[in-house]
Amino acid sequence: MRYLAVYTTSVLQADIIQDLYAKLISSETTASFFGHGDNVELMNLPCIMIYNTVTNKFVSNLGYASVDLPPRGSLARWNGYMARYIGRGD
Repeated sequence: MRYLAVYTTSVLQADIIQDLYAKLISSETTASFFGHGDNVELMNLPCIMIYNTVTNKFVSNLGYASVDLPPRGSLARWNGYMARYIGRGD
């Protein structure tokens, strides 16, 4: 697998820019996000960075906030990258 998705940190949903809501409207995990109820602004969102195993470095300095994480070892897509989710990488 060329790309690995690595869990790096988490952020409060309220700390993310306001266009997050607009992006969630078309997300595959929207139902899960809104299923958390009225306190979504307090929800911690895991942040993922994509690691390229060919170049042995992250594809960029930017990460992706995820509403849900896939099971460890499974494939998922983050902004056009099909990556194997490995968790923290430890």
